[in-house]
Amino acid sequence: MRDAAKRFEFEKAAQLRDRIKVLKSLGIHEESQVGGLIGTGNLTDSPLTRFWSLPERLGPVKSSSYRLASRIANMLRAGHPVKDYADFESCILILVCVPEEKCLASGIRDAFVRNFLAR
Repeated sequence: MRDAAKRFEFEKAAQLRDRIKVLKSLGIHEESQVGGLIGTGNLTDSPLTRFWSLPERLGPVKSSSYRLASRIANMLRAGHPVKDYADFESCILILVCVPEEKCLASGIRDAFVRNFLAR
């Protein structure tokens, strides 16, 4: 916000300020759990493992099975496994970490759209 103001982008700075005010009024701040994860495959080499703030901010973790979601949450030491996409309704950010070939082959995208975005 300050960088935008320094470059005389007052409209952009005002938009950022307004977003921050809205998030604060909703009770969403740095310590809140705002993210969810939909993932499958080998996440040990994923960039997600290098996010230092992930344990404090990750909420629901969903995968093709509840057992795999539990394994992912344990491996990341963050979040909690869930069985349904409905648990993502309170999330502001949803991370999707799925190999492209698995996403296209298993229809994860279609299931996500059907179960979550259709609400």
